[in-house]
Amino acid sequence: MAKTVSELAKDLGLSSHDLLGICAEEGIEAIGHASVLSSRDENLILDIMLADSIKKPKTRARKTTRKKVSPQRRATSSTCALCHRTTMSTSMAGQNAQIPLGQIATIEVAKGPMSIKTEGAFPTAWVFVDVDSPDLGGYVRSAQEMVEAMVELPPGYTIQWSGQYEFMQRAKARLQLVVPATLLIIFVLLFLNFGRIGETLIVMGSLPFALVGGVLIMAFLGYNWSVATGVGFIALAGVSAETAVIMLLYLNHAWDDRVRAGRKDLAALYEAVMEGAVHRVRPKVMTVTAIIGGLLPILWGHGTGASVMKRIAAPMVGGMVSATVLTLVVIPVVYFIWQGYAVTRAESGVGEPLGSPELNLALGEGD
Repeated sequence: MAKTVSELAKDLGLSSHDLLGICAEEGIEAIGHASVLSSRDENLILDIMLADSIKKPKTRARKTTRKKVSPQRRATSSTCALCHRTTMSTSMAGQNAQIPLGQIATIEVAKGPMSIKTEGAFPTAWVFVDVDSPDLGGYVRSAQEMVEAMVELPPGYTIQWSGQYEFMQRAKARLQLVVPATLLIIFVLLFLNFGRIGETLIVMGSLPFALVGGVLIMAFLGYNWSVATGVGFIALAGVSAETAVIMLLYLNHAWDDRVRAGRKDLAALYEAVMEGAVHRVRPKVMTVTAIIGGLLPILWGHGTGASVMKRIAAPMVGGMVSATVLTLVVIPVVYFIWQGYAVTRAESGVGEPLGSPELNLALGEGD
């Protein structure tokens, strides 16, 4: 709120005549005691009093010279006006006196942080790094080794690598739980489907062969292990287990037909394996073609989110190719070896050839 000359003089402990003299010397328009001073003029007068260290009106009247206020000081008068007006009252020889804040404190402008960040009740400073390499984990490991070799931290200081690297570490910890849980669920479902441990182990043991194609295509495309590729491998494991189950069902049906006909030798087993595998060729090719045809546009896509989707689709595209070879070649061979061992034992009089659980139950009821 603007004040008159008399009001400001009263606040400063000066006479109106002395204050009018200061206004005349500084070129401030003040005609009489009732003249209203602007905020700028008021701050300028306060600046002058701080420079001259005026304590009493008489001291001002006796001195004919005083220091001129620099333009820089006048420019900062508006920001320091609150500090100038803040005074401290004391008793001097039984009289009250006003001491300007500038006499008991140093006020200066210095460069410093815009804000002080804390985390866990400790002050923190952030260093942002833009990583061009697609291998974020490898870059951070190299940077950690370099920092450990070149930087010696003072006592009480710590370095923590955050950002996308921290998110990746959290996701990696989750995948270490999700992947074993997924394999366990697949194993339980297979055992509930077949009812025997033999076929279940055949399918589970063949999964690594199906994952070979996903690893090869990732190496060809230059993709590193990430959360997205982990999701792609989990999906590939499920599809591969499904196709392997169907192949085993065809093989079991062909072998059961020959067991019912009383043919329980290796020649009949060979015919059953060939028949079951051949019947599975066309459905398997159709399945693989449909899956790859649906995922290829994702591999060629561009735009928002395309980089993540490519890493999910890549393991499935490569894995379906290797899974085809697995289903049509590896599983029939493993099945022949497994059932051939049972047939050999039956010919030696030790046991009976292994049929499907349904066939064994039917034969048991027939007996």
